[in-house]
Amino acid sequence: MYQVELTKGALKQLNKLPKNIKERIDAKILDLAIETRPNGVKKFKVMTILIGFE
Repeated sequence: MYQVELTKGALKQLNKLPKNIKERIDAKILDLAIETRPNGVKKFKVMTILIGFE
């Protein structure tokens, strides 16, 4: 199992979302901690990927 970390800014924006959307995103983030490359996902050539919400 992996550890997924979000920046303070990403957490702040995630917490501003409606509860139902936040719960869906939280579930997907937890899924990534278990399976980093689910079916249908292509591997990137760059190993570090930062995901943020703008």
